[in-house]
Amino acid sequence: MKFSAFRPIYLPSLEFFWQAAQVDVAVFADHLQYVKRSSITVSAPLTEDREQTLHIPVRHTRQRQTIREKTIDSTVRWRRKHWQSIRHLFHEAPFAYYYLPQVEQWFKTEGENDSLADFLLRVLQDLTGFFHLNIKWARSTKWVTGEKQPNERFLALIAGELGADTYLADPETIARGWLDPPLLTENGITLGEFAPFPESHLFRTYRAQSALGFLLQFGPEAGYLIRQYLPGRRL
Repeated sequence: MKFSAFRPIYLPSLEFFWQAAQVDVAVFADHLQYVKRSSITVSAPLTEDREQTLHIPVRHTRQRQTIREKTIDSTVRWRRKHWQSIRHLFHEAPFAYYYLPQVEQWFKTEGENDSLADFLLRVLQDLTGFFHLNIKWARSTKWVTGEKQPNERFLALIAGELGADTYLADPETIARGWLDPPLLTENGITLGEFAPFPESHLFRTYRAQSALGFLLQFGPEAGYLIRQYLPGRRL
């Protein structure tokens, strides 16, 4: 069984789902520190216009917080603005009629739940379902013990409970030495790399854009288009 950890991000790019589609379990790493003005709360560009992004407002404190601890600032009426922007940009997309009513539900809970992590996980799980990707999401905070430990030992703890034996990482993560392959091996985990993003012209157009646009353009076939390029063709 393959697994990998993904930092929670808002309306991620198509490349994010390309990587997630290669694992059986995607670990929603909400134990990580919150980083201001990052992809955690700033969406991937919704269109080819790199400036067309959406930002989730959060409550700021003087203390460092994990993503799990961070709360949305509901005094700012951002949900309606985000929904209006998405509807304006995509209302003429081929599959807008089917998916936009479901997307609208993300923005109808003003003030009901201020948890940033809960909101981001809901969006990721819904998009995973829309793409028909056979991925299970698991929150990393489930395995946080309070004791600081090497990443490899933390991953081994997760792998042991999941029954996973292979951890996939971005080649850059491995090249920078953020993981120690021998230590992972000692803990019974094989380290592998994500397959590179397809060179298809179709995919290149959407690579850095929010996966939402790809979904609204290709509908139920969007997930199939991703899966047909996967190593081993996990259709």
